[in-house]
Amino acid sequence: MIRFLQTPGKAKKIVLSAMLLVICVAMVWYLVPSSGGDFSTSHPGVLATVGGQEVNVSDIQKLSPNRDLLGPEFNQAFNEVVGEKVLLMEADRIGLRVTDDELRDALHKGQYGQIFFPKGQFVGEEEYTNILRDRANTTVPEFEKNVKTQLLLGKLQKLVTAGAQVPLEEVQREFVKQNTRVKLQYAIINSDEIAKTINPTETELKAFYEQRKASYATALPEKRKARYIAIDISKLQNQVKVSPDELQSYYKQHIEEFRQPEQVKASHILIRVAKGSDAKVDEAARAKAEDILKQLKAGAKFEELAKKYSEDTGQNGFPGSAQQGGSLGWFGHGQMVKEFDQAAFSLPVGQISGLVKTEYGYHIIRVDDKHEARLQPLEEVRSQIEPQVAGLKAHQEADSLAAAVTKEAQMHGLESAAAKNHLNIVNQEWFSHSDSLTGIGKSSDFMDAAFSAKEKSPPSEVATDSGYVVFEITAVQPPAAPTYDDVRSQVASDYKNEQTAMGLYKKTQELGDRAHVLKDLARAAKELGAKVETTSDFVGPQDPVKGLGSMGGQAAVAFSLKPGEISSPIRAGSNGAVLTVIERKEPTQAEIEKGSDQVRESLVNEKRQEMLVLYIDGLRQTMEKEGKVKVNQKELDLYTKRAAAPQQTSQGPLNY
Repeated sequence: MIRFLQTPGKAKKIVLSAMLLVICVAMVWYLVPSSGGDFSTSHPGVLATVGGQEVNVSDIQKLSPNRDLLGPEFNQAFNEVVGEKVLLMEADRIGLRVTDDELRDALHKGQYGQIFFPKGQFVGEEEYTNILRDRANTTVPEFEKNVKTQLLLGKLQKLVTAGAQVPLEEVQREFVKQNTRVKLQYAIINSDEIAKTINPTETELKAFYEQRKASYATALPEKRKARYIAIDISKLQNQVKVSPDELQSYYKQHIEEFRQPEQVKASHILIRVAKGSDAKVDEAARAKAEDILKQLKAGAKFEELAKKYSEDTGQNGFPGSAQQGGSLGWFGHGQMVKEFDQAAFSLPVGQISGLVKTEYGYHIIRVDDKHEARLQPLEEVRSQIEPQVAGLKAHQEADSLAAAVTKEAQMHGLESAAAKNHLNIVNQEWFSHSDSLTGIGKSSDFMDAAFSAKEKSPPSEVATDSGYVVFEITAVQPPAAPTYDDVRSQVASDYKNEQTAMGLYKKTQELGDRAHVLKDLARAAKELGAKVETTSDFVGPQDPVKGLGSMGGQAAVAFSLKPGEISSPIRAGSNGAVLTVIERKEPTQAEIEKGSDQVRESLVNEKRQEMLVLYIDGLRQTMEKEGKVKVNQKELDLYTKRAAAPQQTSQGPLNY
């Protein structure tokens, strides 16, 4: 599996898509401390045992064969390997299995189906074997074992997170948070103005250099020259034509994605009963609810009684349903507490329930409308799936083209490969690992491959986020330790950045303190010579604001302020700022009802992730206590406590 993961190509990308669960679990596992029981260091190279299976250094390094993993990277890779073994042990313990029929079903569907069953027809055993061998560097048994592993882990995840749900109130609160808009007045302390006042002497620069000499030890990084052919998938996608048969095939393979669940639109009147209340309190609440129910049966209007009696009045500044005549809007199964859910979905449209008791109290429910579960037809989702099918075809074409270019380049050179496939060669002069390159941009995948390849070795292929690159390294310039004269301009820049950051921090703090004393931001800004701006319209959490940048950054503090309140100092891009809210506008109940679905899905996914973290944490602790997970900490420390040379940074203390 490890070898397969490191091999470029379309087949690898297909399997990686199916392995998102493992990646997710590995990331979660990384958050769990590695503190299992130590065992003797008489096991050199053995980092841990999980259920009697050894985890060796070689297992970790296989995750990234072209890099010498050390420090935090090694620790993360170690936890990925151990994490998968532990989860598979647990799946086996509780009797989870993946049958051959389930494997065949998985290979027929989705992205696997596009590769191995184009237009619903199997490519044949020989081609199946060739695809896995040539493009994924694996065998059929290895590949199918890996797919079964991912399916098994998927089953385990579903079991663990099946109960994930988020109350409607929480969904609506989050929607309000994300959709609240404000008008602002803000004062900016400009870093450029502060920078103009900083003019260091040569003595100051040399002293600064001597204090930080170690950080400049590799200031002249390794550089390389290369020649390459870039294959851009997005360009191929623009040329791809999607046939009706291909759309129909994709639609059938993903049919479950287009099923819309049953939904109900309902209103309710709530008479609250606090948890732990005694029988008298409960009985009084029930009697009140029964009286309201009698009024409804006598012809009283539901909306009027909800506004008058319902105790769903909201909390923490969030509006409840009472002021909306009891309306809760649309919701699906599992979004309400069990008793409420069962009552709402069992009632016909227009009918009012009897008393429904939940953990919140007594409810009277009216069903206002219903949407039955249905399957969206192809025509309704055509515009949604056509780009996806085109993308898959473009990936396939790029994969085939990359294979042809690589083969020709290795046999007859890049010139022949470019001419034969009507592509261009880029002759890239000296570049470092962090540079952006023509036709590639900033690609860590390409850079890792390019800086691992030997000078003048045969052309190689590497998969990138945008496609493929077939390249050869023509020259290498090793890193060098510079003298003061070599890095003087960098030293001067670092000195100025640090002093600017310190000055900016000090002056912004002064502005914030003065504004709070005066209770007047504009007056404080005038005293300190800061520029004052006012937004011409309302802005939301993701909107850009001149001088502040995105409101999703530190400026997001504005959405927690009441009109007239003044914020603490914040970082606004390269500048400092203090702001105050002039006016605040929250979404209406109708907007909340209409737009909460996307927020709900996001919150449910977060809840699933939380459940997974807790599950993994508890599982690991149990296995450690039982001796099923043992970590050779001393051996592990040999790799996790080593690290590459520190990189030079020029960040100042402006993290306020």
